[in-house]
Amino acid sequence: MTTRRIVTIFGATGQQGSSVVDALLSEGIFVPRAVTRSAGSTAAKALAARGCEVVEADACDKEAVRRAVDGAECVFGVTVPFTSAPELEQGLNMVDASKEAGVKFFVFSSLVSAAEVSNGKYTKCVHYEDKADIEKHLKASGISNAILMTGFFLENLVTIMPLKQTETGYHIEAPAVINKTNLMSWIGKELGSAVAALMRNYTDKLEEINGQNFILGGSRPTLEEVAAEIGKALGKPTTIKQCARLGFPALDEMFDFVAEFDVYAGKAVPDPRLLAYGAQVGTVAEFAEAVIKPYLEKQTQ
Repeated sequence: MTTRRIVTIFGATGQQGSSVVDALLSEGIFVPRAVTRSAGSTAAKALAARGCEVVEADACDKEAVRRAVDGAECVFGVTVPFTSAPELEQGLNMVDASKEAGVKFFVFSSLVSAAEVSNGKYTKCVHYEDKADIEKHLKASGISNAILMTGFFLENLVTIMPLKQTETGYHIEAPAVINKTNLMSWIGKELGSAVAALMRNYTDKLEEINGQNFILGGSRPTLEEVAAEIGKALGKPTTIKQCARLGFPALDEMFDFVAEFDVYAGKAVPDPRLLAYGAQVGTVAEFAEAVIKPYLEKQTQ
């Protein structure tokens, strides 16, 4: 009898986790075990209908997390900041439970430590610090692992800073500095593809994958250049302007940090190692065609 190869996916109904679910279902090599806080939700039921195992677990309930990873070969971990559940606790529970369960390979979505990179200048980016601490804990755990480093989510352009229609085209209000280069990550296309590629290859290429940080993204343009590319794809001028600070210290300091420190300077983007493993990347123009155009069409219906 063939043994099922199970991958536990935390945050399976969220942006990152759903990308992993889609990629694994498309490949058919692994069985996705989708972790959700509510197995009875519409989103969770939809995952079950597509062939996922669905388990209910709060990431701050270590026993529930342990049940979620029991019997899994691989785990994808992503933690959610700025909620009542401490992000660091979420991640430590995932790692510790995975170690106890004998998980063979763990892929974690992470960020750099702003405090370390800036030599203590930026210390309020708690979501950066928590992810960096979880990453360190994972690497010290003894579980074979790979880390995916994300940048600016292109999906932000249809969620938290969506395009607004003007008389002649479209306009974007962005809290980030718009004339600094930034890693662009198309989560829906690229993250799931990268996770699937790493999990597909980790048994044969463990020595070159284990403990490595991989850059997730297809390019490093400025937001001004992103807006110009979107305008070309849409056939209408698209402008962008930096808006006022948000008044939320962790995010305001994050924008200052990424404006001052280019943590991916000099590094190849897209990551050639991920491409060699078969991961896919996309361009801003392709994102505009696949995601922004349908989004704008829905707004006019």
